[in-house]
Order: sequence, then C-alpha cells, then structure tokens
Amino acid sequence: MTAVKRSDWDVTYNATYVWLPITWENGVPGIYWKDEWKLEDFK
Repeated sequence: MTAVKRSDWDVTYNATYVWLPITWENGVPGIYWKDEWKLEDFK
C-alpha cells in the first residue's frame, strides 16, 4: 500500500467548473446559485 497525501491528487481548488443542482418547478427547470448544498437538501 502506498501512502498518498490528498494534496497530491486533489486539484478541485483549481477547477473551472461549477456544479449546481437543477430544480423543477411546474415542469420548468431552474438553476439557482448556491454557495453550498448537499444532496439531502433536495430529497
């Protein structure tokens, strides 16, 4: 087993994309900015 520090492979701090949830209201999709979210917020 090789010990690898998370900082060696985690480059999400340098990401150029944003993941936002898609919500549906009356059949219309909506994408709203959220500084922070988790899947449990949408169950």
